[in-house]
Amino acid sequence: MTLAFEEAYSIGSKPVTAEVIETVLAVGLDDLKPHLTRNGYNAKVLAELLNVRPVYVRSFLHGQLPLLTVSRS
Repeated sequence: MTLAFEEAYSIGSKPVTAEVIETVLAVGLDDLKPHLTRNGYNAKVLAELLNVRPVYVRSFLHGQLPLLTVSRS
């Protein structure tokens, strides 16, 4: 809600309208990272649980985890 109030202030909207709140809060609200964060799982906690480095967790959450290739010999 703080983001909605700050955005309303910056555009001079008084009172804060539902449209301002929707534009600020609706973007990515149900994505994986915000959902995990709301439940107490940040990148550091997930990294500890999964026994990986936090950089890999952040890459995964941003959809940028590189695919690993396995060579068969």
